[in-house]
Amino acid sequence: WQDWVGKAAACPREMPFWTEIVLPGGERFYCLDRGGKIVYQAGEAWIDLLVKHPPVPFGTVLDVQVRDP
Repeated sequence: WQDWVGKAAACPREMPFWTEIVLPGGERFYCLDRGGKIVYQAGEAWIDLLVKHPPVPFGTVLDVQVRDP
């Protein structure tokens, strides 16, 4: 799992594995995990990034690019 720090994310079940998430700063993450709290809420997807230092504070709402695998 350590090889995926800064690259992997837990995404809602509706997003296929290997979906690419690109943050506004250009950071790229891939949906490689699921979680009970990783869901769509009010039409927005909650995504949990596997990072040492988060690029944005927890709970920040961002417009991101989502690319199907």
